[in-house]
Amino acid sequence: MPPSSRSPLEGAARVALPTRKRETRQARKGATVARKRVAGPSPIPRKLPVSPFAEVQLVTARELRKSFRSVKGIVLAAVSLAGGAAVAMLFAWLDRVQRDHRQINAASECGRRQSMAIEQGQRGARP
Repeated sequence: MPPSSRSPLEGAARVALPTRKRETRQARKGATVARKRVAGPSPIPRKLPVSPFAEVQLVTARELRKSFRSVKGIVLAAVSLAGGAAVAMLFAWLDRVQRDHRQINAASECGRRQSMAIEQGQRGARP
């Protein structure tokens, strides 16, 4: 490369910048040194196992606390409850309609049988 095409800052970029030497972790003020793990029983006593039902209660309570911290969580809970109530009412209404429909069909079937019996009785009474 010809010397005329060089940038004037190119030589300056090659100058080493001063570096800061880092202290070792143990030498830093307030540093903690990790303890070496040794095979064998844990020095921290472990708690007894929690039942699945109790664990679900704990997780649910934690999630509810987290979600009710904001207006968004409260609104989502209200929408969820309203949606659940609407679905329950829809199923109850459909069940009532089906029950009424079955009663109407049963009554009409019973009426039809009675009218057929009456007609047969009248036919048998004629000479």
